[in-house]
Amino acid sequence: MTTRLRSLRHSPVGPVLIMTSVGLVLLLWALVIPLADRVASTAAVWKSLANVAAFSGTILYCWAVVLSARWRWTDKLFGGLDRAYHWHHLTGGVSFLLLALHPLFLTIRMSGIDPNNLASLWIFGSNWQINFGLISIYSMALVLPATVFLRMRYQAFLWIHRILGLVFFTGFLHAFLAQGNMVKFLPLWLYMFAFCATAIYAFVYHTILGSILPGRFLYEVVQATQLGDSVIDIRLEPKGRLMQFIPGQFAFVGFTGHPLSNEAHPYSMASNPRDKQLRFVVKVLGDYTASLLALKPGTSAQVEGPHGGFSFRNVTARRQVWIAGGIGVTPFLAMAASLPKRGYHVDFYYCVVNEAEAHFDTDFQAVAARNPSFVPHLFCQDKKGFMNAQFLSKQCDLLRTDFLICGPPPMMHALHAGLTKLGVSDKHITYEDFGFR
Repeated sequence: MTTRLRSLRHSPVGPVLIMTSVGLVLLLWALVIPLADRVASTAAVWKSLANVAAFSGTILYCWAVVLSARWRWTDKLFGGLDRAYHWHHLTGGVSFLLLALHPLFLTIRMSGIDPNNLASLWIFGSNWQINFGLISIYSMALVLPATVFLRMRYQAFLWIHRILGLVFFTGFLHAFLAQGNMVKFLPLWLYMFAFCATAIYAFVYHTILGSILPGRFLYEVVQATQLGDSVIDIRLEPKGRLMQFIPGQFAFVGFTGHPLSNEAHPYSMASNPRDKQLRFVVKVLGDYTASLLALKPGTSAQVEGPHGGFSFRNVTARRQVWIAGGIGVTPFLAMAASLPKRGYHVDFYYCVVNEAEAHFDTDFQAVAARNPSFVPHLFCQDKKGFMNAQFLSKQCDLLRTDFLICGPPPMMHALHAGLTKLGVSDKHITYEDFGFR
């Protein structure tokens, strides 16, 4: 079983809001008619269960859509975009389960009242209120399992999420055409309408109008350099306003022009926030990143962000150890370049397989030459093996140090487990889970 590491600035506010919003809709539903009437018969119980599943499932689906919009206020509520995405997946999955139970409970109820009419709940007919519900549940049944069980290309994943956003609209029509609980109690109707309208707005804002609304910054490629066999160093110049960020954050970047897809992908900024240029260092992992090898000067880029809070500025201790593995070096390029010359002491361990992969060692050595607060260490696997907590315990006082780690998940899990075993508190081990990328 894989243990989830603590995300930076983990916040309970977002999860509490989700639970409270579900509890509130069920409270409003309970006020529509006396609870005794809702359990007066077996048929009433099954109908009540169907209502509970429908209302709570719809609220959770609204949250899933809103969290996919990448609004910065949701980053803050959940403690980072990685945690917001985690709750996006969780609310999406649970909402599908609950919404699937809604027609199932109604079917069980119908089987005890009018067995001959069961098919009307599952077959398209003249009742469009039911038809919209069937479109929603059948579409979700076809599409959602693919996002969980199938390994698919990023573009296909994005299209599936667009389909699910459109499916939500048909569910909205199904819910608001029904002549049931919401029509009988205005507060419940307004509450549900507010959530559903917010979700529809989030979908339209991000998926349909995202490329033309504020929040996107226009840049242009000035240089794209291949480093070794699988790393690309990309420099962008602004074509308008500059994006402000703190060192360690990331942004979603989309390029325009053949053979590139204009879909936005997340990359950490590698540049000093004071620089006019934006710098991204990308590892070639699939078809899309391989296409970045074709980037030419003058190619347009849209940048959305910044996101995340992985930064030396967001931890308390001034004695820090930074550990980078592979392409996880990227945020540390920005952090090293902007580290103050006084007030900090940072040991940076640049972990690579061998010296040939240490493409940025000269960058870090140049920072060290002008900043006494920064001490870089090249850690080559072919000579020293894997970085581990026992090694770190001999280099620093573990209990007086904050650790910032970015690299492959197995490396982060191993270091986290080792450091906590040696007594380091979770609050002193910082990372950002980039699994959603």
